[in-house]
Amino acid sequence: MKLDFEHINLYKCLIVIGSFVVYFIADGVSLSFGIFTRELIEHFNGNDREGLMFVTTGLLQAVPLFLSPLVCYLIEKYNCRIIAIIGSCLVALSFILTRFIVSNLISLNLVVGVMLSSGLAMIYIPAYLIISYYFDKKRALATGIAVSGSGLGLFVLSPVSEYLIAEYGWMDACFLFGAICSHTFISACLFRPLEKKNSEKENCQESPKRSLKEELGIIVSNKRFLLINFSYFVLSFVIIAPYNFLPSHIKHRRYHDPNSISISLIGLSTLIGQIAIGFVADFCKSYTWLIYSLSIIFSGFITCALPWLNNVYYVFVYSFLFGFATSVNYVLQSSLVIDSLGLANLTLAFGILQFVQGFSILLGSPLLGKLKDLTGDYDKSFFTSGLLMLISGFSLLIWPLLRNKNKNKSKYFI
Repeated sequence: MKLDFEHINLYKCLIVIGSFVVYFIADGVSLSFGIFTRELIEHFNGNDREGLMFVTTGLLQAVPLFLSPLVCYLIEKYNCRIIAIIGSCLVALSFILTRFIVSNLISLNLVVGVMLSSGLAMIYIPAYLIISYYFDKKRALATGIAVSGSGLGLFVLSPVSEYLIAEYGWMDACFLFGAICSHTFISACLFRPLEKKNSEKENCQESPKRSLKEELGIIVSNKRFLLINFSYFVLSFVIIAPYNFLPSHIKHRRYHDPNSISISLIGLSTLIGQIAIGFVADFCKSYTWLIYSLSIIFSGFITCALPWLNNVYYVFVYSFLFGFATSVNYVLQSSLVIDSLGLANLTLAFGILQFVQGFSILLGSPLLGKLKDLTGDYDKSFFTSGLLMLISGFSLLIWPLLRNKNKNKSKYFI
């Protein structure tokens, strides 16, 4: 049975649901892991180990991105389903091992920073790419619905983390998170490879297969793709600053933020924004770059203004607006890559883009933390973050000036 790209059928809906569940669990768990950090710092002998602890959280964010080229290569060699199944097993096993074998920060970095992060990479990327393979006309909306699981996961699993740690302690909470993560196995099983049409098979047989070196040459010589990489590199340098610093900034200002409302609001508004922006982007396909640019520019302006917000309710408004605006970061990545290179080059190009973001995050998080240490508060860190977001957003405004040659317009690829 051949699947028609132009017709929304039941299995396409199942693909979206499967990806949504992956992002709900995996992103919800990883983004709320900071709640475990307080307990882990106390468990491993206090503030003198705090720097090493943030190595773990940095690895948790950066390693999945660093591994993206390798995971994308494995997806091309095998398929999304096999890689996602392996990843789901690694994630669940990592949390279970954290409960039983982690006795110091070195073992924590190995299990969480390496093993868990590797598993996350192997479920994140197939869950994201499978949407682009199955959808053409409604790709941005389908992607938005799928990755909105990330926002809902953060909104729901942050208080769940607080409750489990308070009720059972961080060790048993890790074990229970392993059980929760095991549900991604079911979603991974839904990611079946998409069969090519006969005409597509004939085209593949007629055209010579490009080597990896030739594919890389096509990708890295594309001006629009290079522009995307620059914009995302600058954005990724600071994008996680509110997630990492906002709760501490609120505490430093002596505001009252029960149950981490500020972070939960980012999660909720990200969910709303991913669906809304995905819906709009499908009706403005020629202006995907502009939607991304204006959203990031707006997030930059409000982040620059954050140090001057002198009321916790204003900070809550900031959290909501920031989450909504930066939701384009997830929703429009694949659309921007496809607009610049075509669907046939998506897998490898997406891996390169993710690697660039991982390198940027690994640099940005400790440098912004160092800026806080030098100045004594988070104001300069937020102001610097806002300026870099503005640079990222404004840079994409030159998109129309960069014309692509010989863009591969193939619609079908697996």
